[in-house]
Amino acid sequence: MFDLHATRLTDSSAQFRFVTTSTLRADDNTIRYVDLALRTSNHQADSLLVFPTIARDDSPNSPLFIIGEALWESPQLRTSSTVRADISVVTSSNHIVFAQDVEVLDPVALDLYPSVRAANDTSITFSCLARRVFVPRGEYLPSSEVFRVRVSDEQGQVIWSSDEDMAFLALVSLVQPQTSGRLHVYEMPWNGVATNGRRIKPGTYTADLTIPSRPLEYGTRITFTWPLR
Repeated sequence: MFDLHATRLTDSSAQFRFVTTSTLRADDNTIRYVDLALRTSNHQADSLLVFPTIARDDSPNSPLFIIGEALWESPQLRTSSTVRADISVVTSSNHIVFAQDVEVLDPVALDLYPSVRAANDTSITFSCLARRVFVPRGEYLPSSEVFRVRVSDEQGQVIWSSDEDMAFLALVSLVQPQTSGRLHVYEMPWNGVATNGRRIKPGTYTADLTIPSRPLEYGTRITFTWPLR
């Protein structure tokens, strides 16, 4: 369904959030509310109701995104950095339940949500939805490369990289989005052909998605199967 992210605010509080497209595996793709049952080991779960909002990025024909946020204050967070979340998604016609172990992390300036989809019968598109939390001082992109994708096989060998043999312009720009709470989608197409010119074999692969900013890069990772199912 979607990944739940968590950011530590204090020793005993954290913000939990998710971002997903409006297309869900349900008859009705509009979420009425989400019930988060959060707990750490050997503790009872606390229940949080989340009523999502709708947003989109600034690009033309952008899809709608469903955003949910909730603040959890609990003494359980003082002794644990991992939270078990039982997630109930309620639409007008479906009730979808799944579970996830969520690591509570320190705040980051840019929250990343990776995905991969089939563009057509022979190619896929890597996407990274970026949600701005805050803009750190001195952040910038040092060249015309704004998004990088590196694909590795099951042995960890890099078989394709979007920056291979590329000459990028020395063009300084800002990392998007620039406003807290706003969204921006980074995308990269790929035809399944490795750097050696051969089409990759069916199997499981890992994509490292990077926004090559300075002084710190932003990155995330996603595992996918080829051909994409």
